[in-house]
Amino acid sequence: MGLGAATVIFARLSVEKEANHGEAMAFAAILSAALEQHTVKAIHQVDQITRFVKYEFEKTPNNFDLSTTVEKGVVQSGTLVQVSLIDEHGTLIANKTELNPKHIDLSDREHFKVHQHENDDQLFISKPVLGRVSGHWTLQMMQRLDHPDGSFADVVVVSEDPSYFTSDFYTTRPSAATV
Repeated sequence: MGLGAATVIFARLSVEKEANHGEAMAFAAILSAALEQHTVKAIHQVDQITRFVKYEFEKTPNNFDLSTTVEKGVVQSGTLVQVSLIDEHGTLIANKTELNPKHIDLSDREHFKVHQHENDDQLFISKPVLGRVSGHWTLQMMQRLDHPDGSFADVVVVSEDPSYFTSDFYTTRPSAATV
């Protein structure tokens, strides 16, 4: 093979490498945007759930029943691991899967403490934790619930499997039709 042929082959490989790199970058940008949209939609859905529970609780705090609220269809996501209520002392008092759950002390958990001391009406998303109720690794997303006088009452906790945010994205591979 002559120097001219080697130069042509090298030039062709360089062009293909640049094209493949450009396609990979475009695919990564598309995938990143899709992951962002998926995450924002999932968090928005959980925020709606917690705000609905907050509304129902604060409307009639003495008559609030989580299982009745769940039966109204507010919790429709099959990906949610758990929806729970933690009282003002940090004790689990209700969840969507058990009528009378075991009272578990969750007062040491970050996602409880943040609402116990802050009244900012914002959804809080924890680091992944091993759920004491579910026994699964979950992200805890929660909203503070207040008594009629504005003092701290309970916390509604929605537990989501962290893989929900990424599982479909690990199996996605670029193809000629994708980019």
